[in-house]
Amino acid sequence: MAEQYPTIEFVGIDPCQEQIDQAKDWATQVKRQNVSFFSERLEVLADSLGTFDYIICHGVYSWIPLNERAALLQSIADCLSEKGALYLSHNSMPGCNARSSVWQMMRTIDNPHAPIEERIQRAREYLQSGEMRVVDAHRPYGMQLREEIERNIARSDSFILHELLNPAADAEWISETISTLQRFGFFYAGDAHPQRNHALSEEVHYSEHTPQEQFDSVESAVQYFDILYPSSFRGSVFVKNGGRALVTPEAKALDGCYVSSPLVSSSVKDEDLSSLRMIPFYGPSEEVIEVKAPAYKYLLVELSQLWPRGILLSSLFERVESRCDISSSEREYLMRELLKLYFRNLLEVHSDELSVANVLPESPVVSPFRRLKAAGDWTITLRGELYKTDALDQLLIPLLDGTQTMDNCKQAVLKAVHAKELRMKGSEGNIEANEIEQLVREAVEERFAQYLDRGLFIADCEPIK
Repeated sequence: MAEQYPTIEFVGIDPCQEQIDQAKDWATQVKRQNVSFFSERLEVLADSLGTFDYIICHGVYSWIPLNERAALLQSIADCLSEKGALYLSHNSMPGCNARSSVWQMMRTIDNPHAPIEERIQRAREYLQSGEMRVVDAHRPYGMQLREEIERNIARSDSFILHELLNPAADAEWISETISTLQRFGFFYAGDAHPQRNHALSEEVHYSEHTPQEQFDSVESAVQYFDILYPSSFRGSVFVKNGGRALVTPEAKALDGCYVSSPLVSSSVKDEDLSSLRMIPFYGPSEEVIEVKAPAYKYLLVELSQLWPRGILLSSLFERVESRCDISSSEREYLMRELLKLYFRNLLEVHSDELSVANVLPESPVVSPFRRLKAAGDWTITLRGELYKTDALDQLLIPLLDGTQTMDNCKQAVLKAVHAKELRMKGSEGNIEANEIEQLVREAVEERFAQYLDRGLFIADCEPIK
């Protein structure tokens, strides 16, 4: 975040000195001066930090003892500005029903005084044993428990230690969490996930099947629907001064924003776009929407041709109006449709333009922090998505500082393959040199196309108008 928003000041706090030292080292390596780190509890630092517009409390609330939560929330209340917002992650019931059974299993067999590696190994052994010994595995409870055990077996060591072997880890009903935070002057503003928040808001305010008189507060409505649409892990937003509302954005909220969409049309022929013929647009995860209105089709085609870059909404409409007329009523319709795409996670909306390339640069640039992280198991795209890296990524991405062309990168990969520092599928055994070169060439070109589509490359051109 500090790299992406250089004009904002960030402060990171963690009582673990090792984590803070690592963060400081990263900040030094990527030359970031708008972020500082402290190895201490927030309760100790609160008086000296001043106030913040946003506070993110992630992976803490549900994982510390109850008596420590009160001190934490009071410190957050002291540090949050009057118009600020708090993001709080927490475990939630009933989504954590199966997880709570696994907690009890682990607490039964764990020895908290043993070395960490032994505790994790013992937990894995008992999870694997438990998976095979679930009684009534074909009934609802047994099926749910077995699925939860299977998920946890595949989890990282850090997850097992933090989540399953943490004696303080628990889950509350969302109504309990809201009630607790109200005692410290916080009011529930909604779910941090816009799609989930929209779905709940629609149910609370507009559903024909919900008797409105049964809810005496927004909180009771949220609890009711959280039981019907459970999530084991939630991100909730809280504000001060009674500004509570389960708000769903209106279409006019998109004005002045930059928008982008991964939807791809099955046809870009003008005769198809200008007619009332239904055309499918395809998105990730096999999402499909069918569009009939010409202006809407032109709009989506414009977005697909710009992806992954965004465009100012007013500029997008100017582009569409150069291809077809748009009446005021059609404009309102398009705004509503764009908002629907946002709630389906098929439209990205940003207040500022992301400096992300949509054309392959001659010498691509990946930001310093993203290059640094790519040497490990993951990095983050400019669009804020996690990107898991393999051995080829771990070699390629750190090279992309703007000084290397694709041909330079191909040579670096080829050298690593010949030196047996990198193994590529199909390069083993008795294979000709020209065949290895072909494999490397295709692999690097494929990865560059993937980096471009996922939004890893920084744009070196002016904002799109």
